[in-house]
Amino acid sequence: MASGLAVLATALCVSLIEGLWAWLLASAVAEVAGQQHPSLGFVGFVLFAAWLGSRVTGLAGMPVDRRRWLLAGGGAALALAAGTIQSGLLLPLQLLFGHYEPDLRGAGIVLLLMVTYLWARGLALANGTSRERVIGHIAVASSALAAVLVFLPLTTAVRTLGFSTVVAGFALSVAALLLTQAIGVESRELTPTRWGLIAGGLIIVLLLGGAAGTGALSSGILSGAAGLLRAWGRWMSPVTDAILLALGHVAEALVLSFRWLAQMFGANPEDLLQNMRSAEESRPKVEDQTQQAAPEVLGVLVAVVLTILFGIVMIWLFRRLVRRSRAAGADDVEEVRTSAPGQGRGSLVRGALDWLASRRGDGDDGRDARTAIRRHYRTLQLLMARSGLPRGPDQTPSEYERALASSVPWASEDLWRITEAYVHARYADATTALPAPDEVEQSVLRVRAGLANGSSAGRGR
Repeated sequence: MASGLAVLATALCVSLIEGLWAWLLASAVAEVAGQQHPSLGFVGFVLFAAWLGSRVTGLAGMPVDRRRWLLAGGGAALALAAGTIQSGLLLPLQLLFGHYEPDLRGAGIVLLLMVTYLWARGLALANGTSRERVIGHIAVASSALAAVLVFLPLTTAVRTLGFSTVVAGFALSVAALLLTQAIGVESRELTPTRWGLIAGGLIIVLLLGGAAGTGALSSGILSGAAGLLRAWGRWMSPVTDAILLALGHVAEALVLSFRWLAQMFGANPEDLLQNMRSAEESRPKVEDQTQQAAPEVLGVLVAVVLTILFGIVMIWLFRRLVRRSRAAGADDVEEVRTSAPGQGRGSLVRGALDWLASRRGDGDDGRDARTAIRRHYRTLQLLMARSGLPRGPDQTPSEYERALASSVPWASEDLWRITEAYVHARYADATTALPAPDEVEQSVLRVRAGLANGSSAGRGR
């Protein structure tokens, strides 16, 4: 569910990224031709509409030929309609035939080309939402936006809307990259690098949102809201006066009713008030001690006691969390990418750090082996996800191994060895003998090398 929402949001961000520069170009050309700007909402969602239409028709099981004609015809019809409306014409054929004074078809033809381009890009995006494809959309949109800013700088549209378009394109690019990273995560846990990317993206979004909010508040919105409230108050003034007048009459009627009831039962309100004043004056006065403060020593003692209690609670919580994490075994293994061992200085430093991090005492050898095997299996999952073979949320390790063996048959032996070791390390009890983690690592490295060199290298093994 989360991955599907991330794919949907990524397609929406990419559509807006490409739509921004296309809309700015169409707006600048329309201004030169003396026409109004096209709708940003329409241009921005053309790519997303093409992507969504391709996905929906694919899920509906429509035949390929019919689906192809429907998508191509829908894009052509949409582009012709947009260009005809932008040119102020009645029929699409008038874009090509006829003589008009003045001729205002230039902006319509530009919008037609932009809609056709965005529709084609949306159909291409429907083939697969990957990091490389999203980066390609960002690069094309950035280059096209720079060209528009360079070659059409004197138009009012570029001068007034160029900066906001650049800022919005940057924010959408960051959001698209973060969403693409979230799509590729197959594990339940995120690495520190991914957490850093997510945090950095949120910081950027918050900064841009704060800047946009500041600009909106300083652009006269508050004065406009005050004017609306003032007009609403003037309109509501007669109604308010009528309500207050009615409440005043009701209060007066209640006072007269209570006074009449008091006279009926022989009670004089003035005598009651006089008795209350006499009782208040005859009450003994007590010195006001609310201004007296507690002794300073007592305040210090309270502060010390509260500090000690807070420290005890924090230590207790920390010990419980550490004990729970230790009892969980190797469930805190992160999904990391390992590199092949080498003889360089960096590999020696990494080896020394891994050796220091893996020393937990003589009694933790079994747990270290389980941790290492599970880490190698997470590395295999990440490698396969990068290669377009992710593990499904409902797939068991054995089912995943069989699916991978049918896709990469040259690595079936290594996949079986890694999966068997992971199953023993994950589900077997503490007395079960585990395979050597070094052998599992070598199998992962062979799979990595085969994926890097192509299937031919794997078949030659």
